[in-house]
Amino acid sequence: ISYIKIPHMLLRGKRILSKRLDEISAVQGIVPVIQALYEQGYTLFVVSSNSETNIRLFLDKYRMKHYFRAIYGNVGLFSKAQTLKKVMRWQKIDGAESCLYIGDEVRDIEAAKKVHIKIAAVTWGFNGMTILKKYKPDYLVSKPKQILEIVGARETT
Repeated sequence: ISYIKIPHMLLRGKRILSKRLDEISAVQGIVPVIQALYEQGYTLFVVSSNSETNIRLFLDKYRMKHYFRAIYGNVGLFSKAQTLKKVMRWQKIDGAESCLYIGDEVRDIEAAKKVHIKIAAVTWGFNGMTILKKYKPDYLVSKPKQILEIVGARETT
């Protein structure tokens, strides 16, 4: 695929996704994990190349939007690292050691490493376990509950 075609393809993909958002389900177990993190005082953000509108619609569908302090959508394909730095500055996050970036793509691993943030790569998203493992994320997550274990949070009932 030519680099010139990528922005057009992404825009087209976001539009298709927007029209079919009702067909997309949350990964089993992720909603209680997000809720537990929020209830235990973790500050949550979304940083995504997906459109902010799609993200908000999805989070609304599963009643999760209020768990997130901010949503940063439409992040450029190759600018996630810069966006992560900006978010840390805007949100007055002192150090990368207090952060965990959760992503489903090789680009997420690369971005987190550039800004020295720990990365938990989830295997239920865009890239599979085999590819993610090659890029050596700090954590490889196959079930949402593992995120709670990584940060030392407990399940809520």
